[in-house]
Amino acid sequence: NNVYDLFQLLDFPDPAVPSGDRATTTVAPQALLMMNSDLVMQCADDLAERVLKQDGDEADRLNHLSLIAYGRDFTDAEKQANLIFLAQAEQALSSKEPDTAKRHRQAWNMLCHVVCAANEFIYLK
Repeated sequence: NNVYDLFQLLDFPDPAVPSGDRATTTVAPQALLMMNSDLVMQCADDLAERVLKQDGDEADRLNHLSLIAYGRDFTDAEKQANLIFLAQAEQALSSKEPDTAKRHRQAWNMLCHVVCAANEFIYLK
């Protein structure tokens, strides 16, 4: 009758009740789970690897990322914000990682982590 903590966090119905009712909530612990989960971090790493294999420039890779993740193109504002994010992430990592290629990969990992944990996966339109 024990429900895994993960299931409880995501509103899994109580199996001990004959007609379990699934509550519908969106609370901070759910978002924190997405941000800190090893599964999500691994998904972000795999997504970054897939996107970086794509030929083209950063804008082309961003288009590829948005199609994989969201099934749509990024808006111009989103694309610009993501390009700024990548540049700032690489700059922030420059003091810790001297290798340019590794810094570039880490910045993409961070962006993919943000994409994987975005509200776009929580709410249906």
